Amino acid sequence: MEKFSKSGTQAKAAESLELFNTVALPMEPISVRIAVAMALTGLGRTKIYELIKLEELATAKAGTSTLVIVASLKDYILRSTQK
Repeated sequence: MEKFSKSGTQAKAAESLELFNTVALPMEPISVRIAVAMALTGLGRTKIYELIKLEELATAKAGTSTLVIVASLKDYILRSTQK
């Protein structure tokens, strides 16, 4: 069976999700970085940024990092499944 390698972005998202899943958090995170948002939703980087531009996803800035508000991710997915 042929093995496919992940692109740099996919590998980074997979690493972020793996770290996210292995860290014991006392509660659900309020916000996540773009790579984790990608891994959690299965959406690509371009789509995440498109949704941010359309104000479908709420964000916060921490220096140069863009953080996606987890509640807005959940709301978007719920709205998408009801259509």
